[in-house]
Amino acid sequence: MPGYRKPGSKVAIYLIYPKWTVQPSHIRSMAYLAEKGFSVIVVSNLALSPNDIDLLRPHSTSIIERPNIGYDFGGYQDGVRSIRSCRDALDQLILVNDSTWFPLAGSRDWIEDVSALGVDFAGAASNLGLAPLAPEEFRSFEWSYETGRPQFHYGSYALSFGKKILRDGAFWSFWDRFQITNDKIQTVRRGEVGLSQLLIGRGHSHGCTLAMDDLGSYVASLSDERLGQLVRALIIPQERELSVAKAAFLAHEPASAEWRGDAVRFILNAIARTGISYALPELTVRELGFPFLKKSPLFLDSEGCRETLRILKMQPDPIGTELLAEARHMMGTDEPERKRLVSTKAA
Repeated sequence: MPGYRKPGSKVAIYLIYPKWTVQPSHIRSMAYLAEKGFSVIVVSNLALSPNDIDLLRPHSTSIIERPNIGYDFGGYQDGVRSIRSCRDALDQLILVNDSTWFPLAGSRDWIEDVSALGVDFAGAASNLGLAPLAPEEFRSFEWSYETGRPQFHYGSYALSFGKKILRDGAFWSFWDRFQITNDKIQTVRRGEVGLSQLLIGRGHSHGCTLAMDDLGSYVASLSDERLGQLVRALIIPQERELSVAKAAFLAHEPASAEWRGDAVRFILNAIARTGISYALPELTVRELGFPFLKKSPLFLDSEGCRETLRILKMQPDPIGTELLAEARHMMGTDEPERKRLVSTKAA
């Protein structure tokens, strides 16, 4: 169905799953994209109420409703197909979804950061550019970020494609061939990994706005006090072994002259295992100005929930009040799911 905004040469496909109805944060994300000159195509993986449609239309060029099949890449596929006929007129395409709160107060301007990278293909953050060790082997971990690793990919919650890619037929063929599935692992392999590896393999320049190359040395430069804060603030979704290792590490803090080096390696190995998008909003959001905060830790375990709420409480008003109310609404209306996920991790 049509929205009220005119189409343009820069398009953002915004995938939503409004299980708790369209929220103010959805509208704020769309308003940001429109302010940056993007025509916003909303793809909803749930049927929308008339009120939801009324909220979305003033900020969008069109709205697509579809069954909840294929996670974000299923929705992205329908969105991309909807603009295929005008692909030769496109200058930039952005894919974003509502698995994060975005943008955050006082954060960096993601679209401006993408422009500053000057690459054909950009993500907010990457994954599997490191080789993590088992939790108990963290003392041997060395930070070595390499985009050439076979499973390296950019996180699908925020991706940008420039004109060179939009003129590459292989990009459009990818979406024609992409087979949707409700298997999340397969979706990541075919979607995030498959698309990233395709574009990298075709020689397109690429990068992410959360720079990873120097993150290891940056963490190593922090004070002992700050390192202790970061270990305590680590979000570890659904990995019991790493959670146990974190508790054991903190029980001996700081027990030896080697503690500082151990703390650095523990943090960096946890980032490598968990992914920077989840692991440390205490660092990425509060210190580095990263404009994305993952929502799912609210439901994945009690520690992740507490840490996410703590970060939200530090957001200035009015955004802080808005996001905290939204988080509490999500938790209150989905309490059985939250309890199920927490108990699954504890088992």
